[in-house]
Amino acid sequence: MKLSARNVIASKVLAVEEGAVNAHIVLEAGSNKLSSTITLEATKELGLEEGKEVYAIIKSSNVIVAKGSKVEGISARNQLAGKVESVDEGAVSAVVRIKLEGGEVISSDISLQSAKDLGLEDGTEVVAIIKSTDVIVGIA
Repeated sequence: MKLSARNVIASKVLAVEEGAVNAHIVLEAGSNKLSSTITLEATKELGLEEGKEVYAIIKSSNVIVAKGSKVEGISARNQLAGKVESVDEGAVSAVVRIKLEGGEVISSDISLQSAKDLGLEDGTEVVAIIKSTDVIVGIA
């Protein structure tokens, strides 16, 4: 499987909670848990059930970066704490690599101005925030 998404994380399904149209999928992604919201149709097509090996796929542009270890009062289900490993500055954007508490690395593509405003540099404590609808579930 080749993808343009920067974040492809080997994961295992912990739970599948079916609703009327969508399903809430809980994944064990390394040492982290991720929530994904996908359609019931996709859940069935992928054969998702507890214990199935899958991939959590997240575009770097869908990863929001905040300073600190947790953000209160936000609807996004996924908050992954870590430290900035590197900031690769381009002309208008920056790729921020975040080493999560379990050792996994996730990338975020944010505006260069946002990276500067946040004072992001190696070692800065941050949280990667991802909406559950931005976590794509894939199988090989």
